[in-house]
Amino acid sequence: MTLTRYDYPLIAKLEGITKFTPEERRALRDLPLRVVEVREDQDIVREGDRPSQCCLVLEGFVARFKAHREGQAPDLRLPHAWRHS
Repeated sequence: MTLTRYDYPLIAKLEGITKFTPEERRALRDLPLRVVEVREDQDIVREGDRPSQCCLVLEGFVARFKAHREGQAPDLRLPHAWRHS
């Protein structure tokens, strides 16, 4: 069976901004990959977590915020619009 670039979401996403050699594509395909659907109110990483993986957003948006004591406004960081030329 021949797999297309859409069978590898990481490669499909990255090829929007760069091109890979066959060896680079093969190395990316060999990476351990797990696609996870995240609920809209689910934390991906929490303050104090020790990162053990890299996350790539395939669809939708994520935001980063810092929780404060009750009664204080959250420190919210929204993604900036980015477009590759």
